[in-house]
Amino acid sequence: MTVPARYRAGMFAALVLLVLTHGLAWAQPLVFLGNARIEPVVFARGGSAQGVAVDLTRAMAAHAGLQVDVQAVEWQAAQAQVLAGQADALIQINPSAEREKLYDFSDVLLDSHFHLFVSGGLSAIHDLQSLDGQRVGVEGGGFPIQYLRPHTGIQLVTVPSWHAAFEMLREGKLDAVFVDRWVGEYELSISRMEGITVVEPPLVSSQSRIAVKKGNRLLLERINAGLAGMARDGTRQAILERWQGKQVVYVTRQEYERRNWLLALLAIGFLSLSMAALALHIRVVRRRNAELLQVQAQLKSALEGSTQALDDTRQAKEAMEVLVAEQRAVLSSDFIGLIRVDLQSHTLLWANNAACRMLGYAPGALASLPTRTLFASDEDFAAFSQKAQEILLGGGNLHEEIRQKRRDGSTGWYQISASLLKDSLAVAAIVDVTERKATEDEAAYLAYFDPLTGLANRRMLNSRINLALAQSKRSHKHGALIFLDLDNFKPLNDRYGHELGDLLLQEVANRIVACVREVDTVARFGGDEFVVLLGELDNDRASAAHMVGDVAEKIRKSLATPYALQAPGPGAPVTHLASASIGVALFCNGLPQASELLMQGDAAMYAAKTSGRNVVRFFEAADPAPP
Repeated sequence: MTVPARYRAGMFAALVLLVLTHGLAWAQPLVFLGNARIEPVVFARGGSAQGVAVDLTRAMAAHAGLQVDVQAVEWQAAQAQVLAGQADALIQINPSAEREKLYDFSDVLLDSHFHLFVSGGLSAIHDLQSLDGQRVGVEGGGFPIQYLRPHTGIQLVTVPSWHAAFEMLREGKLDAVFVDRWVGEYELSISRMEGITVVEPPLVSSQSRIAVKKGNRLLLERINAGLAGMARDGTRQAILERWQGKQVVYVTRQEYERRNWLLALLAIGFLSLSMAALALHIRVVRRRNAELLQVQAQLKSALEGSTQALDDTRQAKEAMEVLVAEQRAVLSSDFIGLIRVDLQSHTLLWANNAACRMLGYAPGALASLPTRTLFASDEDFAAFSQKAQEILLGGGNLHEEIRQKRRDGSTGWYQISASLLKDSLAVAAIVDVTERKATEDEAAYLAYFDPLTGLANRRMLNSRINLALAQSKRSHKHGALIFLDLDNFKPLNDRYGHELGDLLLQEVANRIVACVREVDTVARFGGDEFVVLLGELDNDRASAAHMVGDVAEKIRKSLATPYALQAPGPGAPVTHLASASIGVALFCNGLPQASELLMQGDAAMYAAKTSGRNVVRFFEAADPAPP
């Protein structure tokens, strides 16, 4: 068809205007959005987006000649912005039939493998069919929820974060979590959660891409050109290799503790062998010395020109040289510190380089120092000196772990093994065990306390409840358990993420502690649930109920006061309103038992929540059990 001449000029002008329009649009940085909750693939840190998908996107943009501002945001909001024209593209998105109606997809950005994560005992969950009737945690708006949605027999539970999802799985509120394996294993590692395993093989494998709003073919072509360019010159492979070095390999706390014990046993075994070797060499020295003296005596009585006597002398000399070399090698060991001490004058006579290094001194600087120098206090010095003298001067060997003061004034823990040489002279081997002691102390703390809030954990709470029940049985006084659950906590987590959610939980813990006595127990029961245990209130039930009611009301008012939460980095504090639904259960004479007492407190809290929230309710037999 021939276009009339009077239309040709108009069509040409429109084409020029279209080209100019696209040129102007791309003069400003394009906005590419990613899901901030899938670390280490996409995440926000220090005010900027990071992750393997972010690095791939920026490299694509450089190859395509595009200016791109990559942002890590809430995922559902990101999709809405692209569809509304407020952003230009989505990164790290997996195609689906539902999404292909809304977006055009680029070539492959990254391979994704989506696995089921289950609690260690739920081995029955292994494929899609085994999920029928199960509660599965998924992220709202993500690929996992779209993949499972057609399977109506699965109970899909939208989780606020993957940290919360694994907490719910560990507490039995979910049967499985469905997530990209890289993301799931990274979260388990940084959270140090135990008892959760990944199901093999993946439920589905996919290839994530970059998506633009349906019809934006010009931008899609530029994106594909950039992807092809960075694949050709090796940029894509270099980025993947750099990030694959950060993939997570994690172990359970039990395995961690088992390895620590194994290392400790190996260290002790090595120390024992070294001490045995040292003792053996000392005995060899004494024996060789005796042999040398005997040889010398024989030489004196032998004929002066005896060839055999000369040979004996030469062999004895060689033996002594070997012995001296062996002894020097032991004394100059870099692994075991060796010191020689006078027990009567309390003086360090000699120390090898390893001992000086362990205690922060220059080589040879420990010689002639009083042994008191190595102790943090007079009490520590007096107690150890007395014990060492009693054992060593009594003919025994000393094996002890003690705290020693270093040259810079800091202290560390050292394993000491000492034996008496002669008279008041003793030799000791020392090994620095400061790191092992710190690991043991941290493990002991985490066994009984919540690492986020510093409050007692469930294990500690159960011990305190049993103790309070036994005490009430003896004194016949009432006690009370206050069970509270935060209201309006989930919106804060959904909007600002778990970082501000953690700040809120810490402030709630501080406010509760400020409302009770020092002898009372405050525990984090799990998630946003807290428990307060009050003992030794009153023999009269009505008086005890009045006392605990005052405390519960004081806690309720304190938690209802607005919170000003300041996340690290720039930006104004976030003001948040939260309250608590509080349930109270009384106990006396050791009844009810601990598990029943917790159920009563939970039921009373549930009654408070269903009756309007931000109220205090005492347990009544008619209260329904929580769902």
